[in-house]
Amino acid sequence: NGFAPGGLLEVQERVQAHWEDEQGVPPLDPLRAWFRERTLLAHDLFHVLSDYGTDELGEATLLAFTLAQLGGRAQALLTLGAALEVWRTLGWRWLVYDFRAWQRGRRSSWLAALPWEELLPLRLETVRRLAGMGEASDFHPRGVLRGSLDDPGLSLALG
Repeated sequence: NGFAPGGLLEVQERVQAHWEDEQGVPPLDPLRAWFRERTLLAHDLFHVLSDYGTDELGEATLLAFTLAQLGGRAQALLTLGAALEVWRTLGWRWLVYDFRAWQRGRRSSWLAALPWEELLPLRLETVRRLAGMGEASDFHPRGVLRGSLDDPGLSLALG
């Protein structure tokens, strides 16, 4: 997918500059800044480990998974907004699918605390096993949904 950690850090730096310069929010202490950057960069690793794509459905599904992992009001609002947006297109079956992604996040190890530097050279299956992820098919027996909400064949995938 062409993931580039530098791109995420550039976005984070722009957002941080906005809050610090324009909104007057003080900068984070070094430890909190490190954790924020690590969590931000881990987002792409969450995509790879979970097999939830970077398309609209993958991002919406990963939000539910991440809510189970990290919690937080902002994450809950993002997840709810995305779930409702997809639900308007796909109906109630989407909510079941999204809930399964949340369950998968709850049952997995806390991914933010994994030693990524040591895990990156390992095979994907090995990292998933070490993270207690379970296979996507265990939670999504009909497969992982991919695509855009504009795709006319999407509703059939949940059927």
